[in-house]
Amino acid sequence: MVARLTGEGVRPHALAASVGSAGTLVGTAQALRLRRPDIAAHAVFPAEAPYGDPHAPTAAPRMNGTGGLGHGLRQPLLAPYEDEFAFAEVGHREALDGMRLLHRTQRIAVSASAAGAWLTASRALDEGPHGRHAVAVAASRGTVEEWTDAADH
Repeated sequence: MVARLTGEGVRPHALAASVGSAGTLVGTAQALRLRRPDIAAHAVFPAEAPYGDPHAPTAAPRMNGTGGLGHGLRQPLLAPYEDEFAFAEVGHREALDGMRLLHRTQRIAVSASAAGAWLTASRALDEGPHGRHAVAVAASRGTVEEWTDAADH
C-alpha cells in the first residue's frame, strides 16, 4: 500500500481504520509513518462499544468486527501505542448511512466498519486545508445481514 500511494504521488495526511484486534491499524500506521511520520492515525470504534469502556459489553447493534472489549479492557495490540492515535467513535446507524452513501455515490460496497473508517478519514480531511488525502481501511464489503440492516434504515 505504501509503495502504491508513493507511486501515485499520494501523500496521506490521515489514516483511519476500525479496530477489531488493532493489528491492521497499528501495522498500517507504522508502515505509513516510515514515509509520512506526521500522518494522523485514527482508531475507530463503535459509539456503542468505545475503547476502554468500563461497562460490560451489550448486545446493542454496532459495526461488525469492531469494538471495545468492555470491563475497562483494551486491545493488547493497541494499548502500548495509545498515545500515537486519535480515537473516534461512529454509531451503528451512522455507519449504515455511510454504507448506503458510498454505494449510491461511488458504486462500492463496504462493511459498516469500513464506512466508519471512511467517515472518520473524511472528517479528518474536513478539518484541514483543501487538497489533502486520507487512507481509510476497508476490510470487507459487508455481510448480507449488514446490507439488510442498511436497507431497513
